Amino acid sequence: MHLTHCHLVSDYDKSLYMSTWLENGSPNSWFWAIEKTKLKLLNDHAALVEDFRKHFGDADFVNSQMEKIKKFVQRASAVKYASAFCKILVHLPIHDDLIKINMFKKGLKDDVKALFLMIQSPTTFDDYVAQAITFDNRIYAHAQELNIDRKNVMSTLPLHLSTMLYTPASTDPVSMEVSAIHHHSPLSAEEKQRHHSLRLCSYCDGKHEITACAAFSKRNAASSSSGSSFQQGKGKLEAH
Repeated sequence: MHLTHCHLVSDYDKSLYMSTWLENGSPNSWFWAIEKTKLKLLNDHAALVEDFRKHFGDADFVNSQMEKIKKFVQRASAVKYASAFCKILVHLPIHDDLIKINMFKKGLKDDVKALFLMIQSPTTFDDYVAQAITFDNRIYAHAQELNIDRKNVMSTLPLHLSTMLYTPASTDPVSMEVSAIHHHSPLSAEEKQRHHSLRLCSYCDGKHEITACAAFSKRNAASSSSGSSFQQGKGKLEAH
């Protein structure tokens, strides 16, 4: 019997061809039962497929995909994670970009999520995914350059990354860029926790205590100098 694609003329031929793809166990047992009790289904391929779906299909496909995506995490590159994530996402009735972003962010590696604290995150899902891939590539490249384990990369960054801007992602690793501009606005709770965990200076993000910070000392000296000059100037005005 020829069951090649060009010879699948009748529904019966299609049904027999389908049987050759069934796995051992329950699927094969199901087809054997069809041959014994519902032989007419072999001549109605559409009905046969429908019967197969009733037996082996997911009764609640959307919910099962939702549970799957909730547990999905990045285990390799962000590119692979994003690709697999989107394959699940297409089956879900989710259209709001913010919801998509939050679901995607949850499964990212911690070091990638940490870098998002340093920027104004993209508000569209596609741009957010692209930025995550960019960050992931930079972390990977930085670890390769320093010949260290990826988990130690974040502790090597000397300064706050507050001025890192969004750039289109590339599937090829690129060099890590670190801004030298200090961030002096009030720290968020997450940023304070990061400083505490990594023992960073709260003024310049350097790997030292604030009492040993040259930049902080220089600022205090400048402030003191300005204050002294103001008092001297005030005295001269009062003398007149």
